[in-house]
Amino acid sequence: MDNAPYHSVQVEKLPTKSWRKDEYAAWLMKHDIKFNPSAMKMELMSKALAHKPEKRYKIDEMVREYGHQVLRLPPCHCQYNPIELVWANCKGYYKKHTRSNNKFMMQLSEPFGKKPLLESHLKGTKAIFYNYRKYNNKNHKEVIVSSLSFIVDRLSLERAEVKEVVRKELSSQLAALEQEVARTREELAESRVRAQLQLAAKEEKLKALAATKETELQEVYRRVKLAVAKKDESVQQLQKQYEAALERCCHLEDLLEQQRRDFLLK
Repeated sequence: MDNAPYHSVQVEKLPTKSWRKDEYAAWLMKHDIKFNPSAMKMELMSKALAHKPEKRYKIDEMVREYGHQVLRLPPCHCQYNPIELVWANCKGYYKKHTRSNNKFMMQLSEPFGKKPLLESHLKGTKAIFYNYRKYNNKNHKEVIVSSLSFIVDRLSLERAEVKEVVRKELSSQLAALEQEVARTREELAESRVRAQLQLAAKEEKLKALAATKETELQEVYRRVKLAVAKKDESVQQLQKQYEAALERCCHLEDLLEQQRRDFLLK
């Protein structure tokens, strides 16, 4: 089977790079593939291409229903298809005889039931077809190799495209991550500066509070010291008064003893 447009109608339209964002989203949703609705087109495209299945053609499915397998020719290799060579032979024959043979043109206008059209040429068509098929069977290996080479080239191209898409996506993600890291570093630097300023302010408050408490303690110490000094002075005064009272008592006792002696002598 060649790759003519009428032989290459796909069962399902597969995603390509020319799709719009809404087409990628609709295709992913149709195939139950999870995705972020707010994602960019590149992300949706890479996800769609990663899940892109093999191409399925309608005519291949029809042939497969009857138990046959279609062998597709590489592009621009129609010479490997016997029917194409037979068709080219027929067209050449018609072209050669329709230019100058009026009798042949008259035969074309006659009904098929009365006189066969190009009977002699059509008799040889079957033999020509088998000869071409025999020729193509000799080159069957070459067709398979060419088909495999085409498939390998196509897969390599798709792989390169997917790799490029993934590389661009990773580059964009890496750039976004670098921006996020830079923003986080800036926030950390700002937080560190704020913390240092707050710590400095608290240290100033602590120093001021410590100075105030030190002043209050010194004032309390001065007052306590003054009170203790006054107490010591009062104790000394009381001690002196006690000693004076004790001397007076001793003197009075001596006087009393002297008076008692004088009274006894009388």
